[in-house]
Amino acid sequence: MTDCKRLSNALGRVVVKRRIALGLDREGLAKRLGESIKYVQAVEEGRQYLFLTDIHLMAEALDVPIVDLMREAESEAGSD
Repeated sequence: MTDCKRLSNALGRVVVKRRIALGLDREGLAKRLGESIKYVQAVEEGRQYLFLTDIHLMAEALDVPIVDLMREAESEAGSD
């Protein structure tokens, strides 16, 4: 698995954890992002690569600083 794919998968797992911790379902997060449920699903499953602006919007929607979101994803990727 490439480093990019590993990080994308890890970011997806972090998004799921953060979303659930906020009490949101996929629809709720999609509404916060102004995106579709399929987009959120693809992110959570690591099938959607994100640009920096997308990661920033995701962090805002999850009420977490972007640096914390990425740090958590990097840590999660390292455990793969």
